[in-house]
Amino acid sequence: MDLNVVHGFFAIVEAGSMGKAAVRLRVSQSTLTRQVQSLEAEIGAPLLERSGTGVAPTPAGRVFMEGMRAPLEDVKRVVELTRRTGHGQRSLLRIGYMASTAQRYLNPALRTLRERNPTVRVQLLDSSPGEQFAALREGRIDMGLVGESGRLMEREFFVRKLATVPAVVLVPDNHPLAMHTRVSLRELKNETFIPIPDHDAPAYLPWLKTLCRKAGFRPKLTEPADSMAHLGAMVTADHCVAFLPRFLAEKAAPGLAVLSLTESYAVADLLVIWQRGRNTEAVRQMLDALFSKVGKL
Repeated sequence: MDLNVVHGFFAIVEAGSMGKAAVRLRVSQSTLTRQVQSLEAEIGAPLLERSGTGVAPTPAGRVFMEGMRAPLEDVKRVVELTRRTGHGQRSLLRIGYMASTAQRYLNPALRTLRERNPTVRVQLLDSSPGEQFAALREGRIDMGLVGESGRLMEREFFVRKLATVPAVVLVPDNHPLAMHTRVSLRELKNETFIPIPDHDAPAYLPWLKTLCRKAGFRPKLTEPADSMAHLGAMVTADHCVAFLPRFLAEKAAPGLAVLSLTESYAVADLLVIWQRGRNTEAVRQMLDALFSKVGKL
């Protein structure tokens, strides 16, 4: 089957007119008519029907369109990949991420991406959400994986939820609650909480306060931690506690216990954020890989 003929059929349906499609494709209308006739002869069924308002697909034509749409897109990708490879070109994809999201979310998607596009070159930047926002604004990364703070950037960037995960609480391993695997938020109302600084995660403090308010108390706060590593050290040294999304605390570090929360509303979103107007093929393929993998976790 001649792909140019198939493209011509799609152009006719999209334009709703044989004449408009011929102009768009820069061919004569008679040439386009002959192509459609040859396609219908090959398939053995009429694909287009004409009326006073233009041209529309027949039921068989609609089935043909839906069936051929994905293969045509695959052909386009293969042709473009072959062209770039032939010219020695490799697409570059720059991704910001939080290290704790790599094993569960990022690495499986990267394996899928490389299977689909082996010439893509990936640069990874381990950074906080705040650092990723700055890198996106400056064009140093194409996309990032961030927490709740990504919601604040929806006017600047595309933002899409990748996963919703439970919140957990970090306590010292000698804390009275450390013997439990699950605790209620209300059991923490007399504790002192360590926040993450606004420049790293600008939505963290509102998220923490909202969870505590729903549990009926206002959190007592200490000075923010300088980093995630510093946060863990402060929990053990100062005998404080900290709320985190599960993806930031998969395993307990030495001296810490990670406890689940009983409240169903104690959750946080993991978000993918990427630049508007720079939706390259590598970005599209990575988004497809991320969202196809997350459903299997």
